[in-house]
This record gives sequence, C-alpha cells and structure tokens, in this order.
Amino acid sequence: MDYVRGLPTLAVLAACALLVGSTYTIMGVTGAPNWVRIATIVVGLCIALVIEAFKLFEQRKARAAAEKEAEAERIAAEVKWTHDVEACLRTSWPPPVVKDISPFDIGVRRSGLAERASRTPGTLPYVARDVDERAKQRLQRSGLLLLIGEPASGVTRTAYELALARVPSFRMIAPLPPDGLRRAFGDLDLLSRNDLEGSFVLWLDRIHDFGKSGVTVSMLRRCRKGFPGTRFIATVPSGIEYTQWATDNPEVAQEFGDPVVVPRLPSPREKEEAQAAYRGVDFSEGIAAGFKAITALLIRLNAGYDSCPYEPAGGMCDLARSVVTTAIQWTGTGTPRGLPLDVATALVSHSNQDIPSRKHIDVALDWATARLPEGVSLITIDGQDSLSVLRPESELSAAWLADDSEFPPALWMAAIDDAVSAGDSEAIGRIGFQAHITDEHEYADRAWDQITTVSEPATAWLNRAIEYSRQHLSPVDAIYALQRLLALKEEAYGPNRIEVATTLEFLGITEQRAGQHETARDHLYRALTVREGVYGPDDASVATTLTNLGDSEVALGRFGIARDLLQRALEIKESALGPHDTSVAITLSNLGNAEHGLGHFEIARDLLQRALAIDENVYGSEDTRIAGTLTNLGLVERSLGHFEIARDLLQRALAIKESVDDPDLVSVATTLQNLGNAELSLGHFEIAQSLMQRSLDIKQRANQFDSRSIAPTLASLGNVAYALGQHEKACELLQRALAMNEGVYGPDSAITAGTLTDLGLVQIALGWHEDARDLLQRALAIKLVAYSADNPSVALTLTNLGRAEYALGAEESALEAWTSALRIYRLNGRERSVARVLSLLRLSFPDFVVIENRALPQQEAGSADS
Repeated sequence: MDYVRGLPTLAVLAACALLVGSTYTIMGVTGAPNWVRIATIVVGLCIALVIEAFKLFEQRKARAAAEKEAEAERIAAEVKWTHDVEACLRTSWPPPVVKDISPFDIGVRRSGLAERASRTPGTLPYVARDVDERAKQRLQRSGLLLLIGEPASGVTRTAYELALARVPSFRMIAPLPPDGLRRAFGDLDLLSRNDLEGSFVLWLDRIHDFGKSGVTVSMLRRCRKGFPGTRFIATVPSGIEYTQWATDNPEVAQEFGDPVVVPRLPSPREKEEAQAAYRGVDFSEGIAAGFKAITALLIRLNAGYDSCPYEPAGGMCDLARSVVTTAIQWTGTGTPRGLPLDVATALVSHSNQDIPSRKHIDVALDWATARLPEGVSLITIDGQDSLSVLRPESELSAAWLADDSEFPPALWMAAIDDAVSAGDSEAIGRIGFQAHITDEHEYADRAWDQITTVSEPATAWLNRAIEYSRQHLSPVDAIYALQRLLALKEEAYGPNRIEVATTLEFLGITEQRAGQHETARDHLYRALTVREGVYGPDDASVATTLTNLGDSEVALGRFGIARDLLQRALEIKESALGPHDTSVAITLSNLGNAEHGLGHFEIARDLLQRALAIDENVYGSEDTRIAGTLTNLGLVERSLGHFEIARDLLQRALAIKESVDDPDLVSVATTLQNLGNAELSLGHFEIAQSLMQRSLDIKQRANQFDSRSIAPTLASLGNVAYALGQHEKACELLQRALAMNEGVYGPDSAITAGTLTDLGLVQIALGWHEDARDLLQRALAIKLVAYSADNPSVALTLTNLGRAEYALGAEESALEAWTSALRIYRLNGRERSVARVLSLLRLSFPDFVVIENRALPQQEAGSADS
C-alpha cells in the first residue's frame, strides 16, 4: 500500500493507459466485439480512478495523523515549557493577579499566634506602617521600589500589602532565587509570549538571594521594554546583607534608587492599631516581631537573670547577660564561626575585670540555653568540653546588632585569631569586610594582613571592601586594602603582569582622590611601564593610563609634563576610538586643564569646548557627567576676563550637581567656590562671600579640615574680604591658606606662589610694604620657573610687586615691573588687566607717556614720536 500511495498520478494513468491500449489491441486482433473493447477501456479508467481515490484517502489519513502528532508535540512542548516556567516561579502560570495571590505563597511566613490572636477570625489584618505612603509614592513615581527591612520588621508583608494597595489587578511574576529570573527571561524567553494581557509586577523578595547574575539591569530593562508599565518590588534585609548586595550589584542598586527602610520598632500609632487588631500580643519589640519568638528572646535578654545563686538576692547576673551579648557581638564581626567557649570565658572575664568560676559560667550558660515555651533559646552550644562553641539565635543577633554595633577591641582580635588558627579564609575575609564597612579599619587591615594568596576566599572580600569604598566615595579607606591586593598580585604574578598594572592604576586613581598625588604619580608611572611593555606604546589602555597620569601632574602643578602626557594620550585615543568618543572628551578636558595651568587660555577654551560638545551629544545637556567640563570651561573663561560667561557656565554646573548629588558633597562645594570667584570678578562681593562660606562649611564637615580641600576656599574668602576692605581678616585667611598649601604642595609650587601673590597685595593694603615685597619676589621666582615668562600669572605678580616697590620708594623697580606686566597682558589680549596697569602708571608717573609698552618721560616720548 505504501508503494501504491507513493506512485505519482501521471505514472498511474500512464500504466492504466498502457494496459488498456494493449488489451484493446489484442482484442482487435482476436476479433472481439466493439462493445467488449469499449468496456475494457471503461474498466481501465475505473481502475485508475479507484487507485487515485485510494491514494487521496491514504494521503488525507496520513496528513491527519501528522497534524495530530504535531498538535500532540505542540501541547507536550507547551506543557513542558509551562512546567519549566513554573519551576522558575513562586506562582503558577499564567501569572495570577495580585489580589488573587496568597501572601504565604510569595514569602510571607505563617504565624499560628497571629491566626489565634486575630479579632477577625479567618483574616490576618495588616497594620499599616508609617513608611507605606512614601513607599507607594516611590513605586508610583519610578515604577521601582526597594524595601530594606530591619530584623523581624515584616518587610515582605509590607511589600505585599503595597502591591495589593497600589496594583491589585496587575499580574505578578515572582521568580525563585537564585536563577529563576535569568532562566525565565533568558532560556525560556518569557518576553516572547504574545498571549499575555494586562500589566505586570515583578516580585523580587530577598533580592540578595539572586546573586550577581540572577538580577541585572539589562534584565530589568528588557522586562520593562517587553511588558511596558511593569512595576518592580524588591526587598532585602538591612545590615550586612544589604551592604554586600549593594556592593556586589551597584548598577541594580542604582536602578532602584534610594531604598525605603521598614523599621522593626513600631511608632505609637502603629502599636495602637496592632493592639486593636490582635488580642493579647506583645508588640513592644515590633509589629512582626510580636508574632515571633524573637520578642520573647529580647524580653528575656533585657530582663536578665535575677535568680543566679552567685549574685545577691534580687540582683542581676551580669555574667549571664555578658555571655549572650558577647556571643551576639561575635557574630557582628562577620565571622560565620561559632564563639569558642574558652574564648567567650576570656572575653567575659576581660569585660567584667574579674575571672568568674567555672560553676558560675555553667550556671550562666544554663540560663542562656534554657528553652522558652516558644521552642527557642538565647544561645545554643555545639560540641563538648573545650571544643564547645556558642551560637546565638540568628534573628535575635540581627535585632540586637541593629541597635548596638560597637564592640570591644579584644573581640575583634579574638575573632581574627580564631579564624587564622582554623585556617578559615572565608571567615577572615568576612571579618575584614565587616570591620571595613563599620570604620574599624585597624582590624580590617589586620584581617587583610592574614591573606596569603590572591586566589583564596578572603581575597574576594578584600576586593568587595575596595569596591565598597569606591561606591561610598571613601578613597582613603581603600588605600591600604589596595596596597595589600597589589602585594598579593605581585607575589602571584610578578611585577610586570597586566593584573598588577590594573591594581597599580586603581591604587593611583584612589590616591589621587585622597589627595596623595605624589604616590599616585609613582604608581601610575609603574602601571604605564607595564602596559607599554605588554600592549605597546600606542594601545588605547596606555592612553587611559597616560590620562590618569596627566591628572596627577596637573594636581602637582607640573603643567608642562602633564600637557605632554595628555597630548600623547589624545593622539592615541583619537586614532583608536575616533574623535567623538567620550573617552576622547575626558582627555580633551584634562588637556584643557593643563593648558590653562600653562596660561594658554585660548587653547584651553578650544579643548574644553570640544570636550563639552562630545559629552552633550552623548549624554545630553543636563547630565551630571558634563558638570565637570562646564566648571573647567568656566574657570578658563574667567581667566580670559569673560566673567559673565564664566558665571553662567558655573551656575549651570552648580544646578546640575545640586539636582543630582547630595548638596553636602565636596564636589558641590568646589563648584560653589568657583562660582564665588566668578561673582568676585564681577564685583558682587557679598554674593561671592556667601557662596564661598557655604563651600567652606561643606568642606569642613566632609573633610574634617583637610588642608588640600579647604585651602583654596580660605584663599578665595581672603580675596573677598580684601575686596570688601576687611584687610586684617583677609590677611588671616590667606596666611592660613598659605600654611596649608606649603604643607601640602611644598614652598616652591605654583599653587603656593598664587597664594603668596594674593597675600602680598593684602599686606600692601595693610602698609606692610617690605613684607609684601619679600612675598611677591618669592612668588615671582617660583612662577618664572613653573610658567613661561609671558604667562599672565607672572604679570599679576609683577603688578603687585610694582605696587610694593613704589610704596617703598623704589620707583625704577616699580616702573620696570609695571611695564613688564603691561607687555605680558597685551601679548595675551588681557584688555582689562592692561587698563588696570595703565591706570597705575598714569597715577604714579604723571610725567611719563606709555609708548609700545614702555613708559617714557614726556620729553623722551616727544623725541621718540618725532
């Protein structure tokens, strides 16, 4: 049958025709009647038709079977896909709407006590939290909400109730950690489904459990693009869990924005509503905590042990409480290891300044390990005798540490020693990280010193600590950690590997941000040498190092060296990346700063305008990344005497920074100071003083009187005080700035020379002409080494020096200084400065005429004219 079904129609017809024709011919030879021959033809045709009908029937039957099989395969594939998707989710598929979901299916824990105490049987009333309204507004405004829950705060229930109140008809997609979201939106391509209707909420309870690859910014954005209008709700415990997650996932944390914190302890209103909804529950330790054993544990710990046989009648046993709190603090160091009993005894003895008896300790431990009716105890003991370790109840530890995180030094040292003795690198790293994020840097550094190889678990925590400091703009805190990482890499790879160069460069950049420019320069030069050796002199990564190195040289006032480095970097980047890359813009901006320092203001302006155009084209005109270029361009325009343009640029930079950054950041303070200088140049002295005082206040709060940051603002305030006629105040401020600059940059730096010039002018106003001359001569000598002889900064010092010399009666020296300044100003197109020097010459030498930058007596001038 299969053979017949497979025959083509033409072949069947041809075979039948041949058979009929042959039969017809034979019948004709044998003399058969015509009707017989005709009948033979008809029969042949009928046979052909039957065969074709059979073929058609079999083909339709086969097609139906294939379609049935394909449908079965499609259904099986759909069932498998649905099963695979549901294996990634907390809920069924298709996604149910929020109002139809039980909170217990998406992470809220059941509580028998809550069910028994509810005044409305069958329901568990939600006690509205004070943060709910703020959280709703955040979700409505941005579509993303991250709730941080203090221990036993009920953060998951709060998140569920927010979804129920704000988006009850949305369908909820609730992926399971650690890779449910990645599998659902990646391997299973959930976004390709076109049979889903409505809006969605992506539920990411305990987002820290998803890991670094489990939730990414690209996933969130793909979800938002595939399902427009999606709301994202995430939770994470406060404390080290949030810190570690945010450090490991900075882009995701930034995408969600500032979190909303759900506290454990209730407000009076919350407590009153909770008591009205539930009978006989103690909410003193929190709303959610009232339904958990943690409340009983906290009450027991706070009440203490009042029947200890080793204490006076009615007295509290400090030892018993100390055992528990020491065990809790032990976990607060970050170590995952239990507290050895002998270490606990030593620590408790140290805190009590008395060595308790073994029997007293045993009694205290009996109290601490006694089980409450709720089935839990303050601590548990694992092991026996000298190997025993104490472990506090985890939720109790988290709640206690949320309120008290200061530990005695002996505790830190003991935790480190215990981890080292056990060879537990993971514990060493966790202790180091916890000490680092709690500003216990002495113990963090001790932990980092115990790391022996770059590949051990503790090194991952060392890198995490470095990243934490980078994200929190604390470069000083990261320096020792980076130095330790550098030593480990040098030992592992040798000094000339690219892994070492990467760490050298990161260390140099961090030292730059901490103001340690000399050591930063040294580390960046080392990084440059390695990169050139590995990649060659024209690689783009070499250009990046050259750019960073140029920054250090600018900060050190070595503008000529910086220019050469940055020009080389620019040539490499333009060749490798094209002229419009944002990396090119960075180098253009830095090169503009170097040219500015050299007094090449027009060149600097052109470079900075090019950088600004690139960044505005890529980022837009309001992005915070263009604020720095706007500031630098404003400084150049001020140096060119274009004070109104400078003010407008700096006001624009300040507006961008204040709209994005914390108004108390030092970067905002620096822009305030620069704007104040522009207002000073415009003669708006009170405005300038107000801006600079605000800048100084911010810097003093943030830097604790760091000289490198504060000295420029003190100098600017001194110049404003001089302009306001407050000469004694101006002198005091500038002397403070001078001392700081000499200490930071050295007595012969260009920055020091600038402060000397300003201070010299103030001392002239005070009548201290000899002191002023000494300061200005010293400033001139420094500037002639640092700059070219035609730099306008040199002309400014000459102008002030001429005033001091004239006041001291040295008219020839004054005349020489002023005519030299006049030549430099005219050469650089500084018309306002030219007018100021001409005014000095006319007032001081009325019998002289200025011709071609020379001041000549009128008689000689007439001869020269003729």
